[in-house]
Amino acid sequence: MARAREYSGDRNAEARLQLFLKRCSQLLELEYVKQGVRWEIHLFGESEESSNSGKPEEEHLRSFLLLFRQFLSESEPVYIKRIFNDVIRCLVDNELKSIVIETRDLWNSSLRCGPFRMIFEEENITPENALDLWINGEYFHSDADKAAKLQKLGKGQGGLARIQLVTSLPELVQLVLYTRCVVEDSFKRNLFNFGA
Repeated sequence: MARAREYSGDRNAEARLQLFLKRCSQLLELEYVKQGVRWEIHLFGESEESSNSGKPEEEHLRSFLLLFRQFLSESEPVYIKRIFNDVIRCLVDNELKSIVIETRDLWNSSLRCGPFRMIFEEENITPENALDLWINGEYFHSDADKAAKLQKLGKGQGGLARIQLVTSLPELVQLVLYTRCVVEDSFKRNLFNFGA
């Protein structure tokens, strides 16, 4: 017979939020963030040399995504949707709770529709799709289906998934770092109730 699980309050939430702050501090140390997450798009036949200006250095982007993907992965303790829920559940300040709820809604919206609406063969290429394709089809995993889809979308710097990726990251990073400010301030002001 299975034992009933003991209620441990939200001690795990407290540990996750502390780890979240640590990962955010590490994020701020990355060259990609230090230089400012930015993007430019050059269209209509400009030379390759000029079309590369403003695009993130490949190694800086790869290094950034290695850490940033922890905020995107459900299996990670700092998965941002879990962090939002922990903050909302444990905060005792209703005004801050509503701000975090708005931030969570902006996050969800930003994953569904980036700065550009991109459709390829009747499929919407959302920021969430682009992140998934690049993380799992190119940078950190070798999912053959996702790699093939990237190739189909134009895998290079000018590919649709790449454009959606680099144009969506600034807002996503801003939302993570904004949440960091709320969490940090809430710890300083003892605004969390993690229970017994």
